[in-house]
Amino acid sequence: MEREVKVCSGCVREWCSGETPETTYMNDFLKEVEKELQSLDPLLPKVMIATMSCQRFCPPDRVTLVFVHPERFPEGRLTMSKEATAKSVAEEMLKFLRA
Repeated sequence: MEREVKVCSGCVREWCSGETPETTYMNDFLKEVEKELQSLDPLLPKVMIATMSCQRFCPPDRVTLVFVHPERFPEGRLTMSKEATAKSVAEEMLKFLRA
């Protein structure tokens, strides 16, 4: 039962990139999110985190996320972080992953 979180590439590009080249900041942002998740819950089982194509719904200073769970949300569940930071994205992920 693999859980997956998809992060909107458009939101990361728009709100989290700064002046860094695209492939670098995408990878760096996902690594930072993984680090924040581990920090918030060291016992959390591994979850697949990946970027997805832009959903064309990039709210100001937030990151759109889709949670996929084979049993609970097979088609995915759309939500967004409170802020455009790795910590805020990790906190939103934990709400889904702990439920």
